[in-house]
Amino acid sequence: MVIFNFVFDLYTIKDSEGNEYMTPETCVHFIRGCTGETCTSTDSRIEGLFQNYNRGKDQKLLREELIAFFHNAAKGKPDRVFENLKLHNVRLDL
Repeated sequence: MVIFNFVFDLYTIKDSEGNEYMTPETCVHFIRGCTGETCTSTDSRIEGLFQNYNRGKDQKLLREELIAFFHNAAKGKPDRVFENLKLHNVRLDL
């Protein structure tokens, strides 16, 4: 769980009230960090992430929403999750 909190913290912004979240724009950096690929905030991966996990539909992805994404991804594609974490310099043995 610590590593997913670390990833969230890398790509969040904080509003004037101290709320932390990811936006489609910060997710561009998340995708680049996870895959090494460039994209835009309208990339299908980002749109799908927000459509499937942003419960408030407010374009503000919360910590628990990103962790839910990783949890589901790890069940379906564990090798891809480990490869994404490796690009963040996380050892495979966590």
